[in-house]
Amino acid sequence: MTYYKMPKQPIDDQKSTEWASAFLNSVGCGAKKKGGAIFVFDLVNWDTYRAHRMSFIGGGKAKGLPVTTSVLNSAYVRFSTKKPASFSDFNHKRAKLKAKDRVGYSWRTLKVYDGLAELMEVHINNWNPTSGISSKGRE
Repeated sequence: MTYYKMPKQPIDDQKSTEWASAFLNSVGCGAKKKGGAIFVFDLVNWDTYRAHRMSFIGGGKAKGLPVTTSVLNSAYVRFSTKKPASFSDFNHKRAKLKAKDRVGYSWRTLKVYDGLAELMEVHINNWNPTSGISSKGRE
């Protein structure tokens, strides 16, 4: 789900197929191979250079430490959507996030669906002081 740090502007409704995203931070917990987490990404419309936050809250399989956090921002990764989209097109959509954290490095694959069709997929890897949990979940 995207949310606006500043008041929404008409330019935020401009559709694009070119986007960029960066992983900002996460916190999660788990027990007995099940867990949940909150992930925050920065989402940028590459045509307008406007950025807003996109959060993901999910649960699923987990292994590793019972509590985890990841705090170092990643670099921006460009990706294309399957069809033109605006920020509001990312709201309340089904999503699948695969996350793997190791001490010092993290991997993220985020897919967002529009109905049954995939709207976008982005892979973000970065050096990151993490506490080391692997999780897989969906919004």
